[in-house]
Amino acid sequence: MEITGLVRHDPDFWVFALPDGRNVEVFGKGFPGKEHLSTGPVVGFAVRDLAAAVEELRIAGAELLGGAGPTWQHFRGPDGTVDELVAD
Repeated sequence: MEITGLVRHDPDFWVFALPDGRNVEVFGKGFPGKEHLSTGPVVGFAVRDLAAAVEELRIAGAELLGGAGPTWQHFRGPDGTVDELVAD
C-alpha cells in the first residue's frame, strides 16, 4: 500500500490519501469523541449498506462504540479490538 500524501491535518488528526482514492485516518489520543479507539489500529470493513450492516451487528449482540457517523460505525470485534464499518 502506497500512501500518496497528507490530505488533512488538524490537532490529533491526520488523513492520508491512497492511490485508489480511499483514505487512511490517524487519530491522536487527544482527538475528542474517539476515546474508545484504545486497542490499536482500527480495521475498517467496507459495506454497501451501512444501516443494514449496523443492524446485523446489533442483532448479533455486538457492542457498538461511540456515536455513529454518516459513513461509519465503530464496534468491538470478537477478539476485543475496536473495528469499524465504513460505507463503501
